Amino acid sequence: MVEPVMYVTIGLLAGCVLIVGVIPLVHARAVRLTMRRVEVMTPTSMAEVQADKDLLRAEFAMSMHRLETRLDQMRAKTTSQLVENQRLKLLVETQRVDLATLRAQTEALNVKITSYQYEIRELHKRSHARPLRELWSREQRAQQRLRI
Repeated sequence: MVEPVMYVTIGLLAGCVLIVGVIPLVHARAVRLTMRRVEVMTPTSMAEVQADKDLLRAEFAMSMHRLETRLDQMRAKTTSQLVENQRLKLLVETQRVDLATLRAQTEALNVKITSYQYEIRELHKRSHARPLRELWSREQRAQQRLRI
């Protein structure tokens, strides 16, 4: 029973020795790759630093120009919508005034029609006492006024 435990222990120790030997190699490779990545990312001269700054400024200027253009388009659209809104409001108000005028004219004509109808009725009532020719001429005049 002691023998299998010793074999397991020897195997574990051998594995640890191998790992201790391999770890520095893996670590050195990781350091080397990281250093390459950092060297590629960092500029080597002031000209590269200035070029990076200029690129950032240019990107910012382009984004600001796009925003300003969009803002101008939105302002123009809003202005045109406000003008159209005011035009439609004026049109509605004109229509309301016209409607009120037409209603007043209609009411005045209705009053005239009623008075002419009353006059015609009165003429019909009186017609029994008057000669037919006189009655006919008055009725014609009343109807002409009604048409006017």
